[in-house]
Amino acid sequence: SVVTTFSPSDALLGANGLPPRRRDPSEVGLRSWSDLDIDAMCQPRTLLHFAGDARDSWLHAIRPGVEVDLADGAAVCDWWGQTDYLVRRSPSRISIVLAFAEG
Repeated sequence: SVVTTFSPSDALLGANGLPPRRRDPSEVGLRSWSDLDIDAMCQPRTLLHFAGDARDSWLHAIRPGVEVDLADGAAVCDWWGQTDYLVRRSPSRISIVLAFAEG
C-alpha cells in the first residue's frame, strides 16, 4: 500500500492567506506539505485517475515515510489522513504513469 497526497500549490495557498508548503522532509513526513492536503490510499493493483484541478492546479506526491518501532522491529510507514493511522510501506513499489495532454 502507498498513500498518494494531493497538495495545493503555493499560489493557491497564498491566495487564501495561508503559508507556503512545508519543504523540510522530516516535517513533511510528520505533518504533510500543508494543512489542506488530501490523501488517497492506494492498495496493490489500484488505478488512480485524476483530472481537472486535481491534475492542473494541485500537486501530488508520496510523502517521506516515518520510521516507527513495531513489535517485530523498526519499519518505515506512511500515514493516511491522520498521523495515528499508519500503513507499513512495502519494500518495493511499481507505478505506471500515463499522461495525456489535451489538444
